[in-house]
Amino acid sequence: MSVEAVLKIFFGFLIILSAVVIYLRACGAFGLGAGGVSKQAKRFSDRVLTTGLVRYKATSRFENMVQDITDTMLSRGRTVLLISSPPRAAAYQNRFSQHHKTGSLILVKLSASSRTDRFYLSWPAEKSEAPSDRVAEISVDWLEYLSEIIEGLTPGSTVVFEPLTDLILMNGFEKTFKFIKKTVDYCVSRDIKMISFINDEAHDESVKASFEGLFTNIASLGPDGIEIIK
Repeated sequence: MSVEAVLKIFFGFLIILSAVVIYLRACGAFGLGAGGVSKQAKRFSDRVLTTGLVRYKATSRFENMVQDITDTMLSRGRTVLLISSPPRAAAYQNRFSQHHKTGSLILVKLSASSRTDRFYLSWPAEKSEAPSDRVAEISVDWLEYLSEIIEGLTPGSTVVFEPLTDLILMNGFEKTFKFIKKTVDYCVSRDIKMISFINDEAHDESVKASFEGLFTNIASLGPDGIEIIK
């Protein structure tokens, strides 16, 4: 092999190595691991032993943090119940399609419509007959059916409840607070983690304080990532 050929291979290797170093530095700058999941999401997920609430702003693209936390829980071997609302549920379905098909992730879409998929009213008894790529749609007027799904989870599972703000705005404070408190109490009693998200700019301080009082750990999502408050 000629000296020129050796030099080409050597410089080609240096270019590849430089690209890898730049990528790893970028990951570090944004708090990302090699798999694209933020280190901050992993740290917060591990910090939450029972329940956690993440405050976010409308401009913070909190959907990315929802995905990172869900990814972290799935990587820990946990079954995840991800509760969302349109149109974000479709994005999550696409992102976690393989986990959804295998059953390690259950995706529920809360809707303002009166529709509730009748199949899921008897979940999980007939779960094996469910189309694996379907998203369960449940009306916000029929939250008892969502409770049935939650109560069908095994200990060690995780509930990621993303549309808390949507639910408050659609169902009002009192009804939503009663439902979330019941859900939090159940999850704690069954060794099920629950992580929820609330829009920091959409509610009065008294409303936010009431919901924060239900959760053990609190974090705030801002332009620099997630800050663990307690």
